[in-house]
Amino acid sequence: YTQSNLHAFGEVKIFCIHPLQSHSTFPTLSPNSTPMNYLIPFLAIALFACTTQPTDLESNETATTQTEEQVPSKSEAAKAWLIAAIEDHFKEDFPKMETISTKQYQNYWKDQLEVEYGDLSMEEFTAKWGSTYDLDRAEIGTGFLIDAQDYTTIVVTSCELMKSARGDQFNFQVKLNDKGFNAEYKREITVVPSGDSFLIDDVKNWK
Repeated sequence: YTQSNLHAFGEVKIFCIHPLQSHSTFPTLSPNSTPMNYLIPFLAIALFACTTQPTDLESNETATTQTEEQVPSKSEAAKAWLIAAIEDHFKEDFPKMETISTKQYQNYWKDQLEVEYGDLSMEEFTAKWGSTYDLDRAEIGTGFLIDAQDYTTIVVTSCELMKSARGDQFNFQVKLNDKGFNAEYKREITVVPSGDSFLIDDVKNWK
């Protein structure tokens, strides 16, 4: 600043006050100035800095919210997988349940066929699977996912997440429709994680 600038702002003194210093030793301001002449500009700058710069906490909360919005929940991912898996399964000329179901469920489903068409008794079937699956709603003697052996185009018309679940299991109430035969199938399907994807671990009648 030039000398004329300094004269216009008055004399500025920077000082520190010791806790034990008496009031009589306080430095004095310039006769032509008041404390407000110095305080107002500094307060304005401080207020501007506080209101324009977000805190670290606000920045972290914003980043977390954006990440949560971008990443779907596991249940949403399981639902999307299930719909695509069912519809793609029935597009195959020779669909194989092995590609979309767990090994445990494959064995369970095959034993259901053995009860209906083979040599496995209901007592043996119950002893083997009673503690793992709900046998009262088992699809004994029926096809995988639908009852019919013949079908046209199968689409999923409804897939709703149920509250009943254990751990990472997701239970869905699913409606499948055969567009050509105008037939509807209602199933309760359990989906479990498998690596980066999912697999069907149970299919029950939904009544």
